[in-house]
Amino acid sequence: MSKQVEGNVAVVLGARGGTGKQLVKVLSEYHPETFKEIRAVARDASAIEPSEDFPADDRIQIISGDVTKPDTLRSAFKGATHIFNVTSGSNTRSADVVASVDRDGVGATAALAAEVCGADLDRYLLVTSQLVHPKNKWNPVRVMLNNIATGLFASKGLMDLKWEGEEKLRRCDPAIPYTIVRPGRLGDGALNSGVITVGQTNGSFESNNVTTRADLASACVMAALSEKTRNTTFELSTVKGADSASEGGTLPVSDDTFSELKPHFLEGEKS
Repeated sequence: MSKQVEGNVAVVLGARGGTGKQLVKVLSEYHPETFKEIRAVARDASAIEPSEDFPADDRIQIISGDVTKPDTLRSAFKGATHIFNVTSGSNTRSADVVASVDRDGVGATAALAAEVCGADLDRYLLVTSQLVHPKNKWNPVRVMLNNIATGLFASKGLMDLKWEGEEKLRRCDPAIPYTIVRPGRLGDGALNSGVITVGQTNGSFESNNVTTRADLASACVMAALSEKTRNTTFELSTVKGADSASEGGTLPVSDDTFSELKPHFLEGEKS
């Protein structure tokens, strides 16, 4: 595991969304000794109802910030040790917005993290999607997802732009420690609905299974705290009906989940 000390500061970009809310909840309820601050960032912080969306926790700060306007995130990034980016422009149905969030927003916030966080940053974790790799260009699921958010006539679709966002993070200069998580099908549901499983295929992985956003959130936090996922890109899914692999059975993931991952994983590269 990476350093787990009371001085850690978590920043959740996209905290108003389904996965973002679950991330804040997991950080608060399952890692009380690990993070001294949890900064929940949304474009409009006033739209968040703390009593409904988040646990009662004095460590949680609700902050307005926009990944397409990185200067609005400077104060949120100051002293941050772990940044979780679960933003996406896919629900806008605008190719321009998707490009500004899923591609350019990743590059801009990664560069800002390098500048503002510096050596304090232990991990920048980005959630994208299975099938983003261009080798899957004609996969029917990728074709559908690529066009549904940006339209048939956009020069680049959602999955193309998510891939380019990944590349901006992997190739950030100066480099920052990163983890890229590619879940498959997501749904609502309880934490611990199955056991998290991971792989490095650059394609579809356990694609018939549905992972709850709560389980994805728990895996993201564990991955961000693990040395085994430093500078890795991997697919994620859930095996249903299995016993929890975590200590005490409280989470569907453990550090051992990531034991077989290789850093700097890209097509044809396993260094």
